Amino acid sequence: MREVCVIDALTGPEGDTLSGHHWQLVTDRLMGGESGGDLRFDDLDGETCLHLRGRVSTDSQGGFVQARLDLERDGVPLDAGRFRGLRVRVRGDGQEYVIALRTTDCTQAWQSYWTPIRPSAVWQSIELPFTLFRPYRLDMAFDRRRLTKLGLLAVGIDGEVDFALSRVEFLGAVDRPERLA
Repeated sequence: MREVCVIDALTGPEGDTLSGHHWQLVTDRLMGGESGGDLRFDDLDGETCLHLRGRVSTDSQGGFVQARLDLERDGVPLDAGRFRGLRVRVRGDGQEYVIALRTTDCTQAWQSYWTPIRPSAVWQSIELPFTLFRPYRLDMAFDRRRLTKLGLLAVGIDGEVDFALSRVEFLGAVDRPERLA
């Protein structure tokens, strides 16, 4: 049996995650962009989820909305070295979205490691080996032992976005399930 370490199953009180942090909405308005969105806890087709909806505009050098979760504990990065990747349970509108991870090597706000996903209108679980994550605007190799943030992004899309997440977890190779502590 493969080890599963739950990052968030969206079962805590609204906003509480297993990491002890809260999901946050981040948009390009921080940089003068025009994108906007709404991040809420919802129930879609019987699954409790984090629901990101909004409008992305590439005008004014912008172009993103993001749901972001801090993974650090007391300023210490999360060591995911024993895990082989992520599994996300998602649904969306058929557009391409990005799962992004930040590490201590990401010293600028725009730097991260990305992999695209294209969630359909029905709930699906997608496994994302860490080997799929590519550097975005940095030259450092991805080091899963120093994770600081997890992001779900709608980026570079001109128009409406609708993306939901009901579970995110690390995948590994040992015998017992754990919770992120």
